[in-house]
Amino acid sequence: MLAEFLCKLLKDVYRFEEAVDLYNVHLVQFQELGKNEDTISKKKSQGGLAFMSYLHGYLKLQDFWRSWSPAGFHEASKLLGVSEDFLPHTTNHLESFNHCIKILCIVSTLRTPTTH
Repeated sequence: MLAEFLCKLLKDVYRFEEAVDLYNVHLVQFQELGKNEDTISKKKSQGGLAFMSYLHGYLKLQDFWRSWSPAGFHEASKLLGVSEDFLPHTTNHLESFNHCIKILCIVSTLRTPTTH
């Protein structure tokens, strides 16, 4: 539930209002989960709500959200006049370089026929 939400938020949401709506839907889901009687649901709810509280700090200001969202990435690409492939995917350039290497390794591994 949380992983799918984060993937969507980090890769697919280009409008701030949609990000806030998505956040609110998942916040309610974690609140409702805590109403269940079983211990596992209560623990999931507590962990989910703790994370949602943390994430709220990154969503409460539109400019801050834009800085890490796909919308900001797209906007930077347009402002700089370069393709999104040219931009680093993180502010940590070593991490960005490692990401590129991993992608290249995965692609070359998938293209290499395996012999048994």
